[in-house]
Amino acid sequence: MTAPPYSEILAANIRAARARLDISQASIARRMTNLGYRWTRQTVSEVESNSRRVLAEEVFALGFCLQIPVPFLLLGAPEFDRRAMLPAGYVVELPHTIQVQPGPLTAGSGFW
Repeated sequence: MTAPPYSEILAANIRAARARLDISQASIARRMTNLGYRWTRQTVSEVESNSRRVLAEEVFALGFCLQIPVPFLLLGAPEFDRRAMLPAGYVVELPHTIQVQPGPLTAGSGFW
């Protein structure tokens, strides 16, 4: 089995986190816009389909928008192997695999 590109793991984790909250791509785009990023529903679609790279500061903001700790977005989800392939073809071992428990998280500030 070939290791998936790391960017695919990140995209899958973002999709899964959004699905867990049961919110639309447009909702994520609004949240990111409220944080100062020029995101549209199309931007979210491109990120989730792994056709747009995500900046480190955007991952941090996505963690806030998706109400999930950033490491949960960065590490391998259960459906992936514990390995990932970097763009130059190097295969790296991810530190560990995580699972998000189902159920809503509450946003304390009422920002959304």
